[in-house]
Amino acid sequence: MLSLLRKSRWAAGTPALRASASSVLPRASHRARVISYVPVPSEERPYAASDRIEPLHLYRPGGYHPVKLGDRLKDGRYKIFHKLGWGHYSTTWAVWDEALGKSVAVKISVSDKDNKNNHETEILKSISAVSDNHHPGQIHLLQLFDNFHFDGPNGRHECFVSELLGPNIRDTVKDVYCNKRLPASLAKSTARQVLLGLDCLKQHRVAHGDIDSSNLAFVIPRLRLLDEEEFIDTLQLPQLELINTPDSTRSPDNLPPYLVWKPRWNDRKIQEEIRSSPKVKMIDFGESFYHGQSPSELNVSLPSYPPEALFGDPLGGRVDLWAMGCLLFELFTRETRFSSDLIARDDLAKQMVLGSADELPTRWKGKWHEIEKTGPTLLHRSIEFRQWFERVYYQHGCEKELTERDVAKVVDIIERMLKFEPLARAEAKEILEDPWFKECKKKN
Repeated sequence: MLSLLRKSRWAAGTPALRASASSVLPRASHRARVISYVPVPSEERPYAASDRIEPLHLYRPGGYHPVKLGDRLKDGRYKIFHKLGWGHYSTTWAVWDEALGKSVAVKISVSDKDNKNNHETEILKSISAVSDNHHPGQIHLLQLFDNFHFDGPNGRHECFVSELLGPNIRDTVKDVYCNKRLPASLAKSTARQVLLGLDCLKQHRVAHGDIDSSNLAFVIPRLRLLDEEEFIDTLQLPQLELINTPDSTRSPDNLPPYLVWKPRWNDRKIQEEIRSSPKVKMIDFGESFYHGQSPSELNVSLPSYPPEALFGDPLGGRVDLWAMGCLLFELFTRETRFSSDLIARDDLAKQMVLGSADELPTRWKGKWHEIEKTGPTLLHRSIEFRQWFERVYYQHGCEKELTERDVAKVVDIIERMLKFEPLARAEAKEILEDPWFKECKKKN
């Protein structure tokens, strides 16, 4: 396993950096610092400087493709000029489409993704090809423009070209609302749009598989009209971290010359657009699957992991309903329903069971007794769910926009979706028919 060791603070403009970086920096004015690539004991966790840059150890055969700003893809058609984000199985970039004359997004998957039983390409093409679908949720699904492969030093990578969107919900909370919770009206509008998207996916007989605040992005229409210079004027030059590889056991070809930070969405006009006319789309269909072709496991964050996956039941499309319940909690409180510090599935199971009044299915009780024997955990929440929601929502220092009636309704809706028995979970369409969400529709 490998790690990064910081060599210096930000060193933009220093003679030493200017000399060492001249061959790799895309332009002289980019801010950069130097980091080293060194072996560390295997039991140590990989270095992560920030959630705005990806782990360096995933640049390996089978992993990420080493991207440089200015690189071109598909015979020069797509020119990469900024980073948009990253996940465990991909990096995503802002690129200029020479053929269409507009900015788009390109997701570059890790090269060993093709070894998975993955339906992402087929599903994205299917939901993007529907031109006569009048379902109101269709506009909340990512649209695929192009799809291709290329070979690099770390293997063969699949690329997905899609519309260029703005920040995801998690980054919006950080950059637009300074780590405070979303305004209640925005949280409610966002929840309704995601529910519409889920209902539309059900019509396609598709499950997203990874409903999460990082996989829901705001639509900023003017972004796609910006060229490279205008985009950078709006979001500033990318921050870079130069990579030193002294005595490396890995070929430098596997690594990029620098890591690119994803942007901070602090442009005033973008923030105003999110506040005034918010529109959300589901992104990252890497865990998606067709109903009836369920995966054997889900590669999702532990706080949104469904109980059927913990207790050994077959997975199905209703995993999205559980994840939606978790998302609702996060949208209105900024906190995750289950602790994001969890490191073990048994701890998560204890939080689920001890923090819910729902009856555990009989077929799971044997497994639950085994989990109980592993001992207590400091992470479980054994208070009643309504009390927990109110404790989090009314915590000191947070603006309280929801009325008592609103709080009671949000709790009720979440509880209807966070049922242990998958068949007992409220469908997206059923929640949308609730008078509380119909109020949101009338206002929109």
